[in-house]
Amino acid sequence: MKQNRSYFLKDLKSIIKTIIEEELILESYSIFPTNEDDIENLLSSWTPEKKENVQFVLSYINEKYPEIKDPIALDINSNIIKITRKLAGSLDLSDLKNSMKTNGLKMQIIFGEGSRGNRGSNNRGNLFEGQWAGELVNWYNGYEVKPEFEDSIFDFVSKYDITIEDELVVSEEGAKNTRRPLQFTADGYVVLKNVHSNNDFDFDVGPVITDVTVTLNNSPIYLSMKLGNTVTFFNSGIKRLFPTNSIQSNSIDSQESKILLDILGLNKQLFCDVFNGVPIPSNLQKDYNSPYDKQKLQTLLKSGIGYNYEIIHKIGNSIKNETMYKQEMEHNTEIKNYVVFYGGKGGNGKRIDMEIETANYIFKLNIRDTQGKGGYPSHIMCEFNYKK
Repeated sequence: MKQNRSYFLKDLKSIIKTIIEEELILESYSIFPTNEDDIENLLSSWTPEKKENVQFVLSYINEKYPEIKDPIALDINSNIIKITRKLAGSLDLSDLKNSMKTNGLKMQIIFGEGSRGNRGSNNRGNLFEGQWAGELVNWYNGYEVKPEFEDSIFDFVSKYDITIEDELVVSEEGAKNTRRPLQFTADGYVVLKNVHSNNDFDFDVGPVITDVTVTLNNSPIYLSMKLGNTVTFFNSGIKRLFPTNSIQSNSIDSQESKILLDILGLNKQLFCDVFNGVPIPSNLQKDYNSPYDKQKLQTLLKSGIGYNYEIIHKIGNSIKNETMYKQEMEHNTEIKNYVVFYGGKGGNGKRIDMEIETANYIFKLNIRDTQGKGGYPSHIMCEFNYKK
Protein backbone atom coordinates (compact mmCIF):
# COMPACT_ATOMS: atom_id res chain seq x y z
CA MET A 1 0.00 0.00 0.00
CA LYS A 2 2.88 2.32 0.83
CA GLN A 3 4.45 1.78 -2.59
CA ASN A 4 1.18 2.63 -4.38
CA ARG A 5 0.87 5.78 -2.31
CA SER A 6 4.44 6.69 -3.21
CA TYR A 7 3.65 6.53 -6.94
CA PHE A 8 0.61 8.76 -6.42
CA LEU A 9 2.57 11.27 -4.35
CA LYS A 10 5.43 11.15 -6.81
CA ASP A 11 3.12 12.07 -9.69
CA LEU A 12 1.42 14.80 -7.68
CA LYS A 13 4.71 16.29 -6.50
CA SER A 14 6.08 16.09 -10.03
CA ILE A 15 3.18 18.20 -11.29
CA ILE A 16 3.65 20.74 -8.49
CA LYS A 17 7.41 20.82 -9.10
CA THR A 18 6.87 21.51 -12.80
CA ILE A 19 4.47 24.36 -12.07
CA ILE A 20 6.85 25.96 -9.56
CA GLU A 21 9.94 25.59 -11.73
CA GLU A 22 8.22 26.95 -14.83
CA GLU A 23 7.07 29.96 -12.84
CA LEU A 24 10.60 30.59 -11.56
CA ILE A 25 12.04 30.31 -15.05
CA LEU A 26 9.44 32.27 -16.98
CA GLU A 27 8.86 35.10 -14.55
CA SER A 28 11.57 37.71 -14.85
CA TYR A 29 12.49 40.14 -12.08
CA SER A 30 11.75 37.50 -9.49
CA ILE A 31 14.70 38.24 -7.18
CA PHE A 32 13.93 40.55 -4.24
CA PRO A 33 17.05 41.02 -2.09
CA THR A 34 16.50 42.70 1.27
CA ASN A 35 20.05 42.64 2.65
CA GLU A 36 23.66 41.97 1.70
CA ASP A 37 23.45 38.23 2.31
CA ASP A 38 20.56 38.02 -0.18
CA ILE A 39 22.64 39.88 -2.76
CA GLU A 40 25.64 37.60 -2.24
CA ASN A 41 23.60 34.39 -2.33
CA LEU A 42 20.95 35.18 -4.95
CA LEU A 43 23.35 36.93 -7.34
CA SER A 44 26.32 34.60 -6.90
CA SER A 45 27.06 34.57 -10.65
CA TRP A 46 27.36 38.36 -10.85
CA THR A 47 30.62 40.26 -10.66
CA PRO A 48 31.53 42.01 -7.38
CA GLU A 49 31.05 45.37 -9.13
CA LYS A 50 27.48 44.57 -10.18
CA LYS A 51 26.65 43.35 -6.70
CA GLU A 52 28.14 46.53 -5.24
CA ASN A 53 25.83 48.60 -7.43
CA VAL A 54 22.81 46.65 -6.23
CA GLN A 55 23.95 47.00 -2.61
CA PHE A 56 24.33 50.75 -3.06
CA VAL A 57 20.83 51.14 -4.51
CA LEU A 58 19.28 48.93 -1.83
CA SER A 59 21.06 50.75 1.00
CA TYR A 60 20.20 54.16 -0.48
CA ILE A 61 16.49 53.29 -0.50
CA ASN A 62 16.54 51.50 2.87
CA GLU A 63 18.04 54.56 4.54
CA LYS A 64 15.44 56.93 3.07
CA TYR A 65 12.43 54.60 3.16
CA PRO A 66 12.98 51.96 5.88
CA GLU A 67 9.28 51.08 5.85
CA ILE A 68 9.62 49.51 2.37
CA LYS A 69 10.81 45.96 3.03
CA ASP A 70 11.57 44.74 -0.52
CA PRO A 71 12.08 47.86 -2.65
CA ILE A 72 13.94 46.39 -5.63
CA ALA A 73 13.40 43.57 -8.11
CA LEU A 74 16.10 41.95 -10.25
CA ASP A 75 16.46 39.55 -13.13
CA ILE A 76 19.63 37.45 -13.05
CA ASN A 77 20.06 38.02 -16.81
CA SER A 78 19.42 41.78 -16.85
CA ASN A 79 21.28 44.95 -15.91
CA ILE A 80 18.04 46.73 -15.02
CA ILE A 81 17.16 47.38 -11.38
CA LYS A 82 13.42 47.78 -10.86
CA ILE A 83 12.30 49.92 -7.93
CA THR A 84 8.82 49.44 -6.53
CA ARG A 85 6.22 51.87 -7.86
CA LYS A 86 5.30 52.66 -4.27
CA LEU A 87 8.20 55.13 -4.38
CA ALA A 88 7.22 56.77 -7.68
CA GLY A 89 6.70 60.46 -7.01
CA SER A 90 8.83 60.48 -3.85
CA LEU A 91 12.13 58.93 -4.93
CA ASP A 92 14.24 61.05 -7.30
CA LEU A 93 15.76 58.55 -9.74
CA SER A 94 18.11 61.14 -11.23
CA ASP A 95 19.57 61.87 -7.79
CA LEU A 96 20.03 58.16 -7.15
CA LYS A 97 21.72 57.62 -10.50
CA ASN A 98 24.07 60.57 -9.95
CA SER A 99 25.06 59.19 -6.55
CA MET A 100 25.66 55.70 -7.87
CA LYS A 101 29.20 54.50 -8.58
CA THR A 102 28.80 52.34 -11.66
CA ASN A 103 32.43 51.18 -11.98
CA GLY A 104 32.00 51.38 -15.74
CA LEU A 105 28.96 49.12 -15.72
CA LYS A 106 25.74 50.13 -17.41
CA MET A 107 22.92 49.43 -15.01
CA GLN A 108 19.52 51.01 -15.61
CA ILE A 109 17.16 51.98 -12.82
CA ILE A 110 13.43 52.11 -13.49
CA PHE A 111 10.18 51.85 -11.56
CA GLY A 112 8.57 48.43 -11.75
CA GLU A 113 7.16 45.78 -9.47
CA GLY A 114 8.65 42.53 -10.80
CA SER A 115 6.89 39.29 -9.90
CA ARG A 116 5.97 40.23 -6.34
CA GLY A 117 3.72 38.38 -3.95
CA ASN A 118 6.11 35.82 -2.36
CA ARG A 119 6.83 34.28 -5.74
CA GLY A 120 10.08 33.97 -7.64
CA SER A 121 13.53 33.41 -6.20
CA ASN A 122 13.48 35.57 -3.10
CA ASN A 123 14.13 32.72 -0.67
CA ARG A 124 15.73 30.12 -2.86
CA GLY A 125 18.53 29.55 -0.32
CA ASN A 126 15.98 28.41 2.25
CA LEU A 127 14.11 26.65 -0.55
CA PHE A 128 17.16 24.48 -1.28
CA GLU A 129 17.69 23.40 2.32
CA GLY A 130 13.97 22.62 2.62
CA GLN A 131 14.03 20.58 -0.58
CA TRP A 132 17.10 18.61 0.48
CA ALA A 133 15.66 17.93 3.95
CA GLY A 134 12.37 16.89 2.36
CA GLU A 135 14.08 14.41 0.05
CA LEU A 136 15.93 12.82 2.97
CA VAL A 137 12.57 12.40 4.74
CA ASN A 138 11.10 10.93 1.54
CA TRP A 139 13.90 8.36 1.37
CA TYR A 140 13.42 7.45 5.04
CA ASN A 141 9.68 6.96 4.49
CA GLY A 142 10.25 4.69 1.52
CA TYR A 143 9.44 7.12 -1.27
CA GLU A 144 11.55 7.82 -4.33
CA VAL A 145 14.07 10.63 -4.24
CA LYS A 146 14.05 13.22 -7.01
CA PRO A 147 16.85 12.52 -9.50
CA GLU A 148 18.71 15.79 -8.88
CA PHE A 149 19.00 14.93 -5.17
CA GLU A 150 19.76 11.22 -5.46
CA ASP A 151 23.57 11.31 -5.41
CA SER A 152 23.70 13.70 -2.47
CA ILE A 153 21.03 11.92 -0.40
CA PHE A 154 22.40 8.43 -1.07
CA ASP A 155 25.95 9.58 -0.32
CA PHE A 156 24.79 11.03 3.00
CA VAL A 157 22.80 7.90 3.88
CA SER A 158 25.74 5.65 3.02
CA LYS A 159 28.27 7.77 4.90
CA TYR A 160 26.29 7.51 8.13
CA ASP A 161 25.04 3.96 7.46
CA ILE A 162 21.42 5.04 7.94
CA THR A 163 18.64 2.47 7.58
CA ILE A 164 14.87 2.74 7.88
CA GLU A 165 15.19 0.90 11.19
CA ASP A 166 17.04 3.87 12.68
CA GLU A 167 15.31 6.71 14.51
CA LEU A 168 15.66 9.80 12.30
CA VAL A 169 14.52 13.39 12.92
CA VAL A 170 15.19 16.16 10.37
CA SER A 171 15.00 19.79 11.54
CA GLU A 172 15.42 22.92 9.39
CA GLU A 173 17.23 25.59 11.37
CA GLY A 174 18.60 28.02 8.79
CA ALA A 175 16.17 30.76 9.79
CA LYS A 176 18.07 31.21 13.09
CA ASN A 177 20.92 33.07 11.34
CA THR A 178 23.12 32.92 14.44
CA ARG A 179 25.35 36.00 14.71
CA ARG A 180 29.09 35.40 14.99
CA PRO A 181 30.84 38.68 15.83
CA LEU A 182 34.59 39.01 16.17
CA GLN A 183 36.04 38.30 19.60
CA PHE A 184 39.47 39.46 20.78
CA THR A 185 41.48 37.34 23.20
CA ALA A 186 43.88 38.48 25.88
CA ASP A 187 46.85 37.05 23.98
CA GLY A 188 46.15 38.94 20.73
CA TYR A 189 44.08 36.48 18.71
CA VAL A 190 40.89 37.31 16.83
CA VAL A 191 38.25 34.63 16.46
CA LEU A 192 34.54 34.44 15.83
CA LYS A 193 32.33 34.24 18.88
CA ASN A 194 31.41 30.81 20.23
CA VAL A 195 34.84 29.25 19.67
CA HIS A 196 36.70 30.54 22.71
CA SER A 197 36.26 29.59 26.34
CA ASN A 198 38.57 29.17 29.36
CA ASN A 199 41.50 30.44 27.27
CA ASP A 200 41.15 27.49 24.87
CA PHE A 201 39.90 27.50 21.30
CA ASP A 202 37.07 25.17 20.42
CA PHE A 203 36.38 25.09 16.69
CA ASP A 204 33.46 22.65 16.94
CA VAL A 205 30.99 25.05 15.28
CA GLY A 206 28.44 22.53 14.02
CA PRO A 207 25.70 23.45 16.53
CA VAL A 208 26.24 27.16 15.79
CA ILE A 209 26.18 27.22 11.99
CA THR A 210 23.74 24.39 11.27
CA ASP A 211 21.04 25.00 8.65
CA VAL A 212 19.61 21.48 8.85
CA THR A 213 20.14 19.17 11.82
CA VAL A 214 19.65 15.44 11.26
CA THR A 215 19.26 13.60 14.56
CA LEU A 216 20.16 9.94 14.06
CA ASN A 217 19.36 7.69 17.03
CA ASN A 218 19.56 10.75 19.34
CA SER A 219 22.93 11.89 17.90
CA PRO A 220 22.90 15.16 15.90
CA ILE A 221 24.52 15.59 12.49
CA TYR A 222 24.91 19.24 11.51
CA LEU A 223 24.52 20.39 7.91
CA SER A 224 25.62 23.71 6.45
CA MET A 225 23.67 24.31 3.23
CA LYS A 226 25.45 26.34 0.56
CA LEU A 227 24.06 27.64 -2.72
CA GLY A 228 25.90 29.13 -5.69
CA ASN A 229 29.47 29.41 -6.94
CA THR A 230 30.76 31.86 -4.34
CA VAL A 231 29.40 31.56 -0.80
CA THR A 232 30.19 32.93 2.61
CA PHE A 233 31.76 31.31 5.67
CA PHE A 234 31.33 34.38 7.86
CA ASN A 235 30.31 38.04 7.76
CA SER A 236 31.11 40.06 10.89
CA GLY A 237 30.63 43.72 11.77
CA ILE A 238 33.72 45.90 12.31
CA LYS A 239 32.20 49.39 12.45
CA ARG A 240 33.08 49.77 16.12
CA LEU A 241 36.72 48.98 15.34
CA PHE A 242 36.99 51.56 12.57
CA PRO A 243 34.77 54.58 13.31
CA THR A 244 34.42 56.92 10.34
CA ASN A 245 36.03 59.86 12.15
CA SER A 246 39.13 57.82 13.04
CA ILE A 247 39.65 56.89 9.38
CA GLN A 248 39.02 60.44 8.21
CA SER A 249 41.67 61.72 10.63
CA ASN A 250 44.12 58.88 9.87
CA SER A 251 44.13 57.96 13.53
CA ILE A 252 43.27 54.29 13.84
CA ASP A 253 44.68 53.74 17.29
CA SER A 254 42.38 51.49 19.29
CA GLN A 255 44.05 48.34 20.55
CA GLU A 256 41.61 45.97 18.84
CA SER A 257 41.77 47.73 15.47
CA LYS A 258 45.57 47.56 15.56
CA ILE A 259 45.45 43.85 16.39
CA LEU A 260 43.19 43.09 13.43
CA LEU A 261 45.28 45.18 11.00
CA ASP A 262 48.46 43.48 12.21
CA ILE A 263 47.00 40.00 11.79
CA LEU A 264 45.88 40.85 8.25
CA GLY A 265 49.16 42.62 7.50
CA LEU A 266 47.41 45.81 6.40
CA ASN A 267 49.17 49.15 6.14
CA LYS A 268 47.30 51.66 8.34
CA GLN A 269 47.87 54.64 6.03
CA LEU A 270 46.82 52.75 2.91
CA PHE A 271 43.79 51.46 4.83
CA CYS A 272 42.69 55.03 5.58
CA ASP A 273 43.50 56.22 2.05
CA VAL A 274 41.33 53.53 0.48
CA PHE A 275 38.23 54.47 2.46
CA ASN A 276 38.91 58.22 2.29
CA GLY A 277 38.94 57.96 -1.50
CA VAL A 278 42.63 58.84 -1.85
CA PRO A 279 44.03 57.27 -5.07
CA ILE A 280 46.38 54.39 -4.34
CA PRO A 281 49.58 54.38 -6.45
CA SER A 282 49.54 51.46 -8.87
CA ASN A 283 52.71 49.97 -7.37
CA LEU A 284 51.00 49.76 -3.95
CA GLN A 285 47.62 48.41 -5.03
CA LYS A 286 48.74 44.77 -4.86
CA ASP A 287 50.84 43.57 -1.93
CA TYR A 288 52.34 40.12 -2.42
CA ASN A 289 54.61 40.46 0.61
CA SER A 290 52.20 41.59 3.30
CA PRO A 291 53.63 41.20 6.84
CA TYR A 292 50.57 39.28 8.03
CA ASP A 293 50.61 37.01 11.08
CA LYS A 294 50.23 33.57 9.54
CA GLN A 295 49.43 31.68 12.73
CA LYS A 296 46.81 34.16 13.92
CA LEU A 297 45.22 34.52 10.50
CA GLN A 298 44.95 30.73 10.25
CA THR A 299 43.30 30.75 13.67
CA LEU A 300 40.75 33.32 12.48
CA LEU A 301 40.01 31.14 9.44
CA LYS A 302 39.63 28.07 11.65
CA SER A 303 37.13 29.89 13.84
CA GLY A 304 35.15 30.86 10.75
CA ILE A 305 35.21 27.43 9.11
CA GLY A 306 35.33 25.14 12.13
CA TYR A 307 34.48 21.45 11.98
CA ASN A 308 31.84 18.85 12.92
CA TYR A 309 29.38 19.41 10.11
CA GLU A 310 28.56 18.47 6.55
CA ILE A 311 28.71 21.01 3.72
CA ILE A 312 25.86 20.35 1.28
CA HIS A 313 26.63 22.66 -1.62
CA LYS A 314 24.41 23.10 -4.67
CA ILE A 315 26.40 24.45 -7.61
CA GLY A 316 24.43 24.68 -10.83
CA ASN A 317 22.70 21.36 -11.37
CA SER A 318 24.95 19.33 -9.08
CA ILE A 319 25.19 18.94 -5.31
CA LYS A 320 28.54 18.45 -3.58
CA ASN A 321 28.77 16.76 -0.16
CA GLU A 322 31.84 17.42 1.97
CA THR A 323 32.47 16.45 5.58
CA MET A 324 34.30 19.07 7.60
CA TYR A 325 36.28 16.95 10.04
CA LYS A 326 38.81 18.59 12.35
CA GLN A 327 41.61 17.25 10.15
CA GLU A 328 39.97 18.77 7.07
CA MET A 329 39.65 22.13 8.82
CA GLU A 330 43.35 22.07 9.71
CA HIS A 331 44.31 21.06 6.16
CA ASN A 332 42.10 23.69 4.50
CA THR A 333 43.33 26.60 6.61
CA GLU A 334 47.07 26.07 6.05
CA ILE A 335 47.94 29.21 4.09
CA LYS A 336 49.98 28.68 0.93
CA ASN A 337 49.71 32.17 -0.55
CA TYR A 338 48.36 35.54 0.60
CA VAL A 339 47.78 38.71 -1.46
CA VAL A 340 46.28 42.05 -0.40
CA PHE A 341 44.44 44.24 -2.93
CA TYR A 342 44.11 47.84 -1.75
CA GLY A 343 41.09 49.31 -3.51
CA GLY A 344 39.91 45.85 -4.52
CA LYS A 345 41.22 44.01 -7.55
CA GLY A 346 40.49 47.04 -9.72
CA GLY A 347 42.55 49.26 -7.42
CA ASN A 348 40.04 52.12 -7.20
CA GLY A 349 37.20 50.84 -5.03
CA LYS A 350 36.46 51.64 -1.40
CA ARG A 351 37.36 48.16 -0.27
CA ILE A 352 40.31 45.98 0.64
CA ASP A 353 40.38 42.41 -0.63
CA MET A 354 42.63 39.66 0.67
CA GLU A 355 42.99 36.46 -1.35
CA ILE A 356 44.15 33.39 0.57
CA GLU A 357 45.13 30.15 -1.13
CA THR A 358 44.98 26.91 0.86
CA ALA A 359 44.97 23.25 -0.14
CA ASN A 360 41.43 23.06 -1.51
CA TYR A 361 40.03 26.58 -1.24
CA ILE A 362 40.57 30.12 -2.39
CA PHE A 363 39.34 32.30 0.47
CA LYS A 364 38.40 35.88 -0.28
CA LEU A 365 38.40 38.16 2.73
CA ASN A 366 37.11 41.65 2.09
CA ILE A 367 36.64 44.74 4.21
CA ARG A 368 34.08 47.23 2.93
CA ASP A 369 30.89 49.16 3.50
CA THR A 370 28.01 46.71 3.11
CA GLN A 371 25.39 49.19 4.31
CA GLY A 372 25.81 51.96 1.74
CA LYS A 373 26.64 54.62 4.31
CA GLY A 374 29.46 56.70 2.93
CA GLY A 375 31.76 53.91 1.84
CA TYR A 376 33.46 53.51 5.22
CA PRO A 377 33.99 49.89 6.30
CA SER A 378 31.21 48.13 8.19
CA HIS A 379 31.98 44.40 7.79
CA ILE A 380 34.67 41.83 7.16
CA MET A 381 33.45 38.94 5.02
CA CYS A 382 35.02 35.60 4.17
CA GLU A 383 33.89 33.94 0.95
CA PHE A 384 35.32 30.82 -0.64
CA ASN A 385 35.66 29.05 -3.97
CA TYR A 386 36.93 25.54 -4.57
CA LYS A 387 40.29 25.33 -6.30
CA LYS A 388 40.06 23.94 -9.80
